[in-house]
Amino acid sequence: FQPSRFTFHASRFIPALAILVLLPSAWRAAHSGYPVGGDFGAYDGIDGLAARIRALPPGSVLYDHWLGWEFGYYLFDNPVYISWFATPAALADDLRAHGRTSPRYLAVPAWESDAELRVAAASAGFALNPIYHTYRRDGALTFTLYEVRAAD
Repeated sequence: FQPSRFTFHASRFIPALAILVLLPSAWRAAHSGYPVGGDFGAYDGIDGLAARIRALPPGSVLYDHWLGWEFGYYLFDNPVYISWFATPAALADDLRAHGRTSPRYLAVPAWESDAELRVAAASAGFALNPIYHTYRRDGALTFTLYEVRAAD
């Protein structure tokens, strides 16, 4: 069996056509144009948040519930004390006991609500004042850093 002229030309034409058809999609995928993999932008801005936290006064307390591993990575040698809390009630208890001893801050990711935390802080005589925000590449909020201050 000898390949015909048509088969010979088709063997060159089909791969070239496949490359032309797939090239735009491959280009888009190579530049993060499809929501696949692990980066959906949820942590966009965390490096800026860490830089802002590093600029807090030494001896400050940063309350944390959601970002323990991330803060351990970004703030491993930072003079800010990171205090993990399990529940909003635990945050309120800590604020009642230690809230007036040093500057206090709270970082909340956008995928979590701060409503229960605001109520808990208010029950302890404190308010959450936003001082820093980070945003995803599409403009959506990713993190808010609050200063925890005694309510007037």
